[in-house]
Parts: sequence; C-alpha cells; structure tokens
Amino acid sequence: MIIEPTRAFYWIELLSHHIDFRLLLKLPFKKNLEVVEASNYLRGVARTVVEERKKALLETKKGGNSDNVVGSVDGKDIITVALASGSFQGVQLVDHVMTFLTAGHESTATAFEWTMYELGRNPEIQQRLRSEIRRALKSNDSYDYAGNPRLNPGTIVQDLPYLNAVLSEVLRHYPFIPLLVRVTQKDTSLVGQPIPKGTPVL
Repeated sequence: MIIEPTRAFYWIELLSHHIDFRLLLKLPFKKNLEVVEASNYLRGVARTVVEERKKALLETKKGGNSDNVVGSVDGKDIITVALASGSFQGVQLVDHVMTFLTAGHESTATAFEWTMYELGRNPEIQQRLRSEIRRALKSNDSYDYAGNPRLNPGTIVQDLPYLNAVLSEVLRHYPFIPLLVRVTQKDTSLVGQPIPKGTPVL
C-alpha cells in the first residue's frame, strides 16, 4: 500500500467520536502542533482580510471611491457583502471565513483523495468508470479535434450514473463533514433538547 494512516491517526480518529475534539488537539503529537500552527496562521490571514474589507467599506461609505474596496469587484465579494449587511461582527466573520476555506476546498480535496484511493484498490471499478466516462464523452461529442469543448461538461454528468454511485459510496465510507464541529455561542435548544453555551455540536 502506498499511503497508509499511522497507528496514532487510527487512535485519534477512533477517540474523536467519543471525546471532545479540543482535548484531542491538546495531545502533544507533532501533527497536532502543526495543525494548531497552521490554523492560527490562517485565522490571522482571515482576520487581516476582514479588517481590510471593513476599513475599505467604511471609506466607501464616507464618500470614497468604490474602487478602494480592496481585492473585490465593486465590493461584491462575500466578506464585504457580509460586513455591509451588518449581521456579522468581526470575530464571527473570521470564523465564517475559516469555514469557507474548509468547506470550499478541504471537502472536495478529501473526496477526491478517497475516490482515487478506492479506485486504485479496485481496478475493476476503475475500468467500468473509465468506460462510462469515455462513452458519455463520445456520445455527447463534447470536444472537437483540437480539444476545445463543444458542450458544457456539466451537462455530461447526467449521463454518468456509475460515477454518481462511486462518489456516493466513497462519501458513505469516508464521511468528512462530521469533522466540521460547531460550538454553541449561547444557550439554545435543538428539537426541544436544551444545549448550553460552549457545547460542541456535530
């Protein structure tokens, strides 16, 4: 096997379903320290971007030029829109930016990694999937001889039921969304069950 999780990873993964993940992050493993360091760095970058957007938005509201909205097109990037709505405080928005980063690429990358792993372990499934994709591309005549798209590849997905089945099975075996844990910011309830502030929720 080319890639195999370490024994420590297996134990952490097992424990993460029974113990508060914040406690697991405090264990003195090298990976934990790297994760905390990377998270702090990303949070710092997110905080800087939010502050830049907030400053640019204030300048724009004071009659400045809308071109001052740093890194955005007419101030319509998601951070500026969220700030302009007045619904988010700085810290909340930094947390949301961290979620955008995770949801935006981590979930896709993880799904892709596990799919490649399983296709490598199951060559017969890989072959059947390749055949289905080639057949769909050929029947839709999606590309000309120069390799230029003639048809939006997104429409081809409808002709790929086996691909859909493979991806669904990978996501069933390797769910990654439960890793995104939320912590309640105030006392609340869920389906009539009281949940105190500071409770991790999967």
